[in-house]
Amino acid sequence: MKSSVTWRLLTMIAGVLLALTAGIGTAAAAELDAAARSGISLSVSGKGSYTVWGSGYVAKTVHVWVVNTDTDRAVSERTLRTKGGSFSFSGSGLKCDARYRAVSFSKQDGWNESSKVHVKC
Repeated sequence: MKSSVTWRLLTMIAGVLLALTAGIGTAAAAELDAAARSGISLSVSGKGSYTVWGSGYVAKTVHVWVVNTDTDRAVSERTLRTKGGSFSFSGSGLKCDARYRAVSFSKQDGWNESSKVHVKC
């Protein structure tokens, strides 16, 4: 039969492992919840100009890229300050017959991606 000290030690180790597991799950859930609240969208015109909108962000500063998904290259990169959790900016120079996506990142909101948009000229 095991002594009570051994059982106490075993119980304490099991409790620590359960607490660590619960902490990891809570942190992952909080990150997924922040990403679910925020969103980004990309709109393009037929001549290669575009507008990026974001809303629902917790962070004060967000890094945003417009990415050509055919080449996996960023064609525009900006660091924007949010106002009331939202931001927007416009640009031009997107190539015809290419597909683009807006991507954002902040520590509080994590990664967000817009749907792909095909530029038809």
